[in-house]
Amino acid sequence: MRNITLEDLTIEEKLRLLCSDGFWYTYDCGGKIPKVAVSDGPIGLRAIRKDENGQEYTVPSVSYPCSQILANTWNVALAQEMGECLADDCYERNVDVLLGPGINIKRHPLNGRNFEYFSEDPHLTGMMAKSYVYGLQSRGIGACVKHFCCNNLEYNRFEQSSEVDERTLREIYYRPFEIACEANPVSIMSAYNRVNGVYASENVAGFTVLREEFGFDGVIYSDWEAVRDRTAAAKAGCDIEFPFNQENYDRLLSDYNKKLITEAEIDTCVERILQFVYKCKEMQGGKGIKRSVNTRLQTAKTIAEEGMVLLKNDDVLPLKNCDKIAVCGCYATPERKMISGDGAAQVVGLNEEWNLPKLLAERLDLEVDYEPMFWYDKVSGARVGFTWTARPYQGIENAKNANISIICVGTGSMFEYESADRDTMRLPKVQERAILDLAKVNKKTIVVIFAGSVIDVSAWEDKVQGIIYAGFCGEQGFEALVDILCGKTNPSGKLSESFPVDF
Repeated sequence: MRNITLEDLTIEEKLRLLCSDGFWYTYDCGGKIPKVAVSDGPIGLRAIRKDENGQEYTVPSVSYPCSQILANTWNVALAQEMGECLADDCYERNVDVLLGPGINIKRHPLNGRNFEYFSEDPHLTGMMAKSYVYGLQSRGIGACVKHFCCNNLEYNRFEQSSEVDERTLREIYYRPFEIACEANPVSIMSAYNRVNGVYASENVAGFTVLREEFGFDGVIYSDWEAVRDRTAAAKAGCDIEFPFNQENYDRLLSDYNKKLITEAEIDTCVERILQFVYKCKEMQGGKGIKRSVNTRLQTAKTIAEEGMVLLKNDDVLPLKNCDKIAVCGCYATPERKMISGDGAAQVVGLNEEWNLPKLLAERLDLEVDYEPMFWYDKVSGARVGFTWTARPYQGIENAKNANISIICVGTGSMFEYESADRDTMRLPKVQERAILDLAKVNKKTIVVIFAGSVIDVSAWEDKVQGIIYAGFCGEQGFEALVDILCGKTNPSGKLSESFPVDF
């Protein structure tokens, strides 16, 4: 069957192509052209489906370490391997394009989505993204590099404007996209914010740089519900609006009838959409699932092993010469959302059984006492209105009677999530107090941090002998952590962003 061309489409079909189909699909012109399925990423596939009752649910998939941990490996080959693994996840769930990687520069340490991004450094970000895109697309699944550009904070993200001079745009914010374009991604997503007063979906100056200078020849589509004026966005070069918005489509049709947008301008977008649709399908030809689920899980573990950072070690690691260990902190046996961020990048993993005390006891064949000491109120729910509960006595007693004390602390989806920013770089007070209480009774205290961005350690850093930054480490992260604690794996991760001493 031949590919459909512009001449085969009515003006209504062309206009409709610019407006997607539902939440996750491109429009297929009533079956004339293939439909492309897109799905959330970038640190694992987040495919949303509906059950027989019409209720939405997230399909479980391999949960990889977050982009920050991948960047901490400084390993472009591993970034490519993760991309290849993600392609297999997409094949299993009939997804054509993964919405990743996220390559926004970490301009602000409290940005709620920093865990989704690689680094504050444009070269490192670009090189990791380039390898990720190459790996994903070499296996036939399209990449979507996002969010173009200067999306530095989640606060007021639909209205804020990033005021940036041309040199800074070129050297800092454009540079990762320039490098990523060397891998020929099939798509780029525009951001929510404005850049120098212009909405990102209408950023003709930026889109011109992408196409004419960086050689990008794919489609540009909006972030979800980011388009304010569909006509202005189309004229600027935003090819597809996601998701479908009836009001925006009606206005686009009206503007065409009023001659506010020409058919030639529409055709420019439509031609790119057609090329994108057919390329996505052609890329998959002769390919399919290459790696088993177990192989993909092993890749997730390798990323965690290479991305965890040993921040401090006063001869307390690896664990040795001990017959009893005390483990504290509710992050040692957490719920999934306690060691991940929330929003488009939150993945429902295949294996959600995490138990650090059990793993340590089995590996070292010794007694491990566990006490949570603190936990948050699940009834109130995350984000709004949740409270921390502390019951420290038993944890302190366990630490007194142990050779080594390990406390697991962090943030999670209650603090790091899409649409809002963190209030502070510091851990919750209940966690800081627990660290200090344990360090008073056991000098050999090790702190393991599960977070997706920078943490201020100044209140307790000099009181403990070991600090491991485990990050949002994915579903194989605890296995990797135990290997590091026990000395099987050398912690080789290096920070990919600055940890400020003070905000």
